[in-house]
Amino acid sequence: MRFLRQVFLFFCALSALFSWAQRLEVEAPSRASTDDYFALTYTISTTSAEHFTPPSLKDFTLLSGPNVSTSKGFTMINGRMSSSESTTYTLILQPTAKGRFIVPPASIIVNGKKVNSRAVTIEVTDGGGKSGRHSAPSQSNPTAVPSLQQAGSTISKADLFIKASSSRTQVFEQEAILLSYKVYFRPNIGVDNVQLAQKPEFKNLISQDIPPQQIQWQSERVNGQVYRAGIITQYVIFPQQKGTVTIPPITFNCIVVQKEETLDPLEAFFNGGGLSSVQVQRQSNAITLQVDALPTPKPIGFSGAVGKFTAKGTLLTTTPRTNEVATYRLTVSGLGNLKLITAPTLTFPKDFETFEPKSEEQSTATPNGTEGSITFDYTFLPQNVGQYTIDAPTFVFFNPETKRYETITLSALHLSVAKGSDTRPIITNELHPLAHGRRSMGWLRWGELPFWGIHLLLLVLAIGCVLYLRYRYGLDTDAISFAKRRANNVAKRRLRKAKDHLSRGDTSAFYTEIAQALHTYVADKFHISRAEITKERIAECLAQSPASESDQKAFMALITECELAQFAPAGQSRPPRELLQVAEQLIISINKAL
Repeated sequence: MRFLRQVFLFFCALSALFSWAQRLEVEAPSRASTDDYFALTYTISTTSAEHFTPPSLKDFTLLSGPNVSTSKGFTMINGRMSSSESTTYTLILQPTAKGRFIVPPASIIVNGKKVNSRAVTIEVTDGGGKSGRHSAPSQSNPTAVPSLQQAGSTISKADLFIKASSSRTQVFEQEAILLSYKVYFRPNIGVDNVQLAQKPEFKNLISQDIPPQQIQWQSERVNGQVYRAGIITQYVIFPQQKGTVTIPPITFNCIVVQKEETLDPLEAFFNGGGLSSVQVQRQSNAITLQVDALPTPKPIGFSGAVGKFTAKGTLLTTTPRTNEVATYRLTVSGLGNLKLITAPTLTFPKDFETFEPKSEEQSTATPNGTEGSITFDYTFLPQNVGQYTIDAPTFVFFNPETKRYETITLSALHLSVAKGSDTRPIITNELHPLAHGRRSMGWLRWGELPFWGIHLLLLVLAIGCVLYLRYRYGLDTDAISFAKRRANNVAKRRLRKAKDHLSRGDTSAFYTEIAQALHTYVADKFHISRAEITKERIAECLAQSPASESDQKAFMALITECELAQFAPAGQSRPPRELLQVAEQLIISINKAL
């Protein structure tokens, strides 16, 4: 009886020690963007935890979660069998503003005791949701439209409006939907630019921008009236919960060109050729979606994939050896919610030590959904020599077209483990399958003395080369070279700034910025003080350069045209946007010649 009491107390002590040693680990990116979303993951090494309490997320929008997953595994090392288990809680978040934010600790109850995670700090940058990438280029040259609306005229909602549409209104959870925003305007309305007034908020949805393309303008008839129409911007969205989901209206700023009626030619000459710009705001319509839950029961092995996919498996380590890391790669390709797929479970023999799979995703948002591939690398460490079989891996996904779960069964793996190192390598938390290719190359083994010796030698050689170049050519030469290299980038930034001035209707600032871009480019490219830059000096530098004679003449003519335009904008022979294109092409052409 006394012996049983001692055994009972011993296991109680072990249980208390186990619960005390539990830690709630947190994983989050150090940097994020207001235009994107990220995963905040909490993991604890037990499946008996309960009452998970997420942190306060006042600076973030919760798009999905907490999503719970559990795992159990068995390993055998030197004949001793051990088990492991874990529970993971995943939250999908999107920042609401830029800045430096602290996510406070989360908590969970393990064996009646509260366990807290550590706090994490996330630096949020501006994703540029209001940038020109959502802008619409001019429908045409406004100056070439003789029937432009007169200045001061009212621009009604029937003259100019924006319509939102979705590729479908009834979908399943996680199914891709194409969301399009199209602008409509009557022929006498000179639309010069359309931009987002504020970044859209998609609650209970995950969204991805479709890369902007040249707008394809076309004529459409609405309520018996003819309109010019074109798609401004598009998103691929993925609903995260069942039920009725409403996509709220989005506000756009529209720049409209109107014609100034005047009888005085001199007044028109100094007033932009009789054209003026006005900004109006338009709001799109709301869209209501009906989101159906995925069919139940969900099959074993389903990891959240919704779409149409293919899968293939590859053993990267063709000859596994004992106590050496090997990798099995599972690649999923297709069209669907690639970014939201979690790693399928792969069962290894009991005397293999295994590690958490790592993933790498390459995808592009298209009008049909997110297209590309995601790779899962499973790393393992064989302990004993022998023949082993890994059961056929499976990948399960839900196909919205067939409304069924589909399973891809890959070939089983037959491994012949050879004798390797007698000692187990030091494995860190940063173990990643990308290290597989450089782990062992004959005599050069990852982590051993020859490996680090080669790297140290390369580092010394690199430092020696840098010191020799600095001694041979001097700091001044480096500065000159740097200025020449940056000349093209500085000119491009100024031209983009000029385009922004033009979008706001500030033609005077537009021409000033173009002229400054040309002057700055020559100063940096030929290493001349900007105080010494004159038209004569520029012509002299170009004449001594390998640039073509036609480019030299066009460059000087462009400078003259910009200087005149600052005082007499209506006297120019070509519209501002054409002038901007000429400046960009000239800088590219001269830069290639130099």
